[in-house]
Amino acid sequence: ISFEIYPICTNVEEYMNILRFTVTEKDCTTQGDRSPSVWFYPNTLNLHVVYGRDGDGHDNFNYGFEKVTTALTKFQWSKIDLVVQNQSAKDDMVLLVFINGQF
Repeated sequence: ISFEIYPICTNVEEYMNILRFTVTEKDCTTQGDRSPSVWFYPNTLNLHVVYGRDGDGHDNFNYGFEKVTTALTKFQWSKIDLVVQNQSAKDDMVLLVFINGQF
């Protein structure tokens, strides 16, 4: 999945949903509820990414906290690429997130 985004504000006190794919009618915590979903973390341009997998319907990670360069920039286009990849012989699928080509 690839998309471009142009954020214009950071003053939202709750998680701001950017996109969400689902195969269920529920909001979260079961497999398929968020496969994947991308949110802005409250009051920031950091990304909160959820990819529900077998055994953990709310498997998530945040981008922009450890490395400042991974947060998006206000009034600037950013390209987001979400890539599902097999990481082991056990068919354990993981979601890789690229922001402007950077992992």
